[in-house]
Amino acid sequence: MALIEAEPDADTESSEGWVREDYAELLSWMREEWRARERRTIWEQRVALGYQLVQGPATQNQWFWINAFPVMAALRIGLKGHPLVATFAGMAENILDDNNEGQQKAVDDIRTRFFGTDR
Repeated sequence: MALIEAEPDADTESSEGWVREDYAELLSWMREEWRARERRTIWEQRVALGYQLVQGPATQNQWFWINAFPVMAALRIGLKGHPLVATFAGMAENILDDNNEGQQKAVDDIRTRFFGTDR
């Protein structure tokens, strides 16, 4: 039952037709919310976009952070058990650029907060 309740609504916004600038705008908004410490807002927006948000024309960096910011936010507000935390974390980690220090630090932070280690 918890998994059903955690699922995004079927009428979530689709990224069909989005262009790179749409992803850039979403990422810019997430960064602003992160700096303002609006963790729940970031998480709720990503959940609202749900599975309908696909990588499409997003750059690797955009797609990484569009998934990583909400995970880092969720872990900071006590939502570790929400099933979409692991989903979005996996999406970010699958596209991780090992040569990008910022992305690597974000993944280490996620692993530490989720598993208790940066393994």
